[in-house]
Order: sequence, then structure tokens, then C-alpha cells
Amino acid sequence: VFRYVRVEQLYAGFKKLTPRQQEYIRYRFGFDEEDRERSLSETAEYFHLRVARAKKMEREALNCLRHYIIKDDERHPAPPKPETEKMLIG
Repeated sequence: VFRYVRVEQLYAGFKKLTPRQQEYIRYRFGFDEEDRERSLSETAEYFHLRVARAKKMEREALNCLRHYIIKDDERHPAPPKPETEKMLIG
């Protein structure tokens, strides 16, 4: 399921993550200096984790973001403006 998320929502939700989760998401999805997505196994190796643990960390971080964004939608139900949207898999 695809949905549109306001950039402001994404940044605000990102602040709710732990510093380790933030670093993980930045590295895994290319929000870092290299600006490229990495595979789960690359990310696990970088963080010195087993792939299963990296997958769990990713799932927890993304669930936290989704939870915050859904809560924010309940507080601010107005539709997002097209110029401030990003597509997020949810």
C-alpha cells in the first residue's frame, strides 16, 4: 500500500526514533552522504549485526515512524499539499 506523507510528518516522526534507529534508517535508505540505498545484508554488516537483528531493528524503526504519522494524521486530518509530499511505503 502506498500513501503520501508530508515531509514535515516524516521529519517529526524521525525525531521520535532513538539515535541508533535514526542512524540505521539514514544508512539503509540512503539519507546519508553517499545518497544510496543499501541492502539488508550490507546494513547488517555495517552495524555489526546478524541479518535477523538488522531486520528487526528496521521493522521497529519503521513501525515507530508509521505510528507517529498515523497519530499526526488523526490530529491534522487536512490533505497534504502536493509540493510537500513524499511517497512512503506503508
